[in-house]
Amino acid sequence: MLIAVPIYLIPFFFVYNPIFILQGSFSIYEFIWIYLTGIAGIYALGSGLQGFMLMKARLNIVERVILAVTAIVLIAPLKWESLIALITLALMQVWVFFKGRRRAAHF
Repeated sequence: MLIAVPIYLIPFFFVYNPIFILQGSFSIYEFIWIYLTGIAGIYALGSGLQGFMLMKARLNIVERVILAVTAIVLIAPLKWESLIALITLALMQVWVFFKGRRRAAHF
């Protein structure tokens, strides 16, 4: 169930932003931005719900909440807030990378 939750949200992307289904007028930059933030939002939500990111380091509750909030902001059709959320997601990924390396060094 936790793995499938982000998939259930995809229809809501279409409602919030019709660019996902190629409706309305938009530029190629808007198209790329919407898809980039959508994919990043799904990744953040999946990581927050499952408790793992790419380095297989377990996430604590604070990190999971940060990822969930980041996912909500990325999914919403906001421009500047999505940029801040992308930066937050990148910083969380770097944090988890070093956290995973530190954990692997102890074993």
